[in-house]
Amino acid sequence: MNEVVADHPDGELHVVLDNLNTHKPKTDGWLRRHPRVHFHYTPTYASWLNQVECWFSILTRQALQVASLPRRGNCATRSTSS
Repeated sequence: MNEVVADHPDGELHVVLDNLNTHKPKTDGWLRRHPRVHFHYTPTYASWLNQVECWFSILTRQALQVASLPRRGNCATRSTSS
């Protein structure tokens, strides 16, 4: 986080973290020293990763549906005679 703060000297930084205890600061000392950084936690038992996976699943499904539609005028005629 120190590198991120140094790389973005202007404005406020909002960081979204999952709700695991390992991500929550044990003390607020770091946040007090960096008043323009704000941590936001996902709700308990909610997973932002699951939401991202759902979003990519929807996009993939839509892309596959579009790709599988036959295009007009591009259908090749097959000859069954040998």
